[in-house]
Amino acid sequence: MKQFIFFLLHLCFMFAFSENCDKYGIRLYEDMACTPENNGGPCPTSFNCKLTSEANECMVRGKVYNSGEAIPKDKSGHTCEFGCSCNRPEIGCPQWGCGDWADVPPVPTDCYREYELDECCSTGIRCPPFNDTTTCVIDGTEYKAGQKFFPKDSCYACLCQKGFNGKFEAPFCKRRGCDAQVKHQEQIQKSCAGVYLKTHNEGEARCCPSQWTCHDGTEIIKSDGNKSNSATCKYGDKILQIGDRFEKEVKVTLVTKTKVKCECKIPPLVMCLEA
Repeated sequence: MKQFIFFLLHLCFMFAFSENCDKYGIRLYEDMACTPENNGGPCPTSFNCKLTSEANECMVRGKVYNSGEAIPKDKSGHTCEFGCSCNRPEIGCPQWGCGDWADVPPVPTDCYREYELDECCSTGIRCPPFNDTTTCVIDGTEYKAGQKFFPKDSCYACLCQKGFNGKFEAPFCKRRGCDAQVKHQEQIQKSCAGVYLKTHNEGEARCCPSQWTCHDGTEIIKSDGNKSNSATCKYGDKILQIGDRFEKEVKVTLVTKTKVKCECKIPPLVMCLEA
């Protein structure tokens, strides 16, 4: 019964926000189990989030974990980290990522890695002859059965399998995971701003921040002077009204920087886009 109710709520959420709301960075809030709020428009105008906890605690998807406490994978939503536990100021995970990322084991010629939708790492390697000849064509690229793909201008992760008709829905697709509070616990607790770089090639979508930038006192915040009782953003110890903005440089690598434009668009966090 609970699963059925959750399914209905998910459908209502998707229909209510039929515009491409992913371009406003709502996936990050979904990833942290925030509650959407709106003023009657197609997309949320703010979110109600539980992002901070006591100094010796961690906050993941609205649940508090004590120092040293394990964070179950099925409760936190993270998919590519294993054995995680609260170790403030961060969350410690003994294992990050997959051998896939380093091409381990190597894939033989004419073969490819196959995946399951709920798993980060590949579950095997398929080689000819292929019993399942299913293919999926998305954004001009053809995928074979068992291959993952990430549709442009959206925050969905999909798996090519028999029956896929081009719609980004279960059991073929699900919302992409950011693992934000697992990877960036300290920055989120400090109310830093998520930075979205152009190199992620997500089109209009702003799915998961590439990195975070924290208040350092160099920001010159510009405001239109419109003060209201609506939701506000927190950036370090600063409170920003919707529309308040600033520019700054952030490090991309050890030797390079890029300029970002930051703004309070959808509270409670500030969003920064590469200029």
